[in-house]
Amino acid sequence: MLEYARWKRCGYIRDDYEINELKYWDDWTAKRILWSEKTMKISAARAQLDAIKTDAQFMQSGIAVYMEILGYEKNIAWLQKKVAAHLGRESGTVGRGGGA
Repeated sequence: MLEYARWKRCGYIRDDYEINELKYWDDWTAKRILWSEKTMKISAARAQLDAIKTDAQFMQSGIAVYMEILGYEKNIAWLQKKVAAHLGRESGTVGRGGGA
């Protein structure tokens, strides 16, 4: 009985007590589209976080391995300063005349 009252309130049952299937499926389709959009947003956010995590892992260990392969494992501090200076110039935090 509770389900009947809810369906009646939602407009799925007409005044002649017939089920309004068209309204039900139209509402269901609209809800399904909304669910899909939410799922896509969550998936996109998860993919972006995974990419950030991969970048962070590379920054922590990848550069050291790469520099070791090149034979410059002692120059990691130099590289970090260069990267910081470059990022500072891109963001505008380092002046144009000077820099690190």
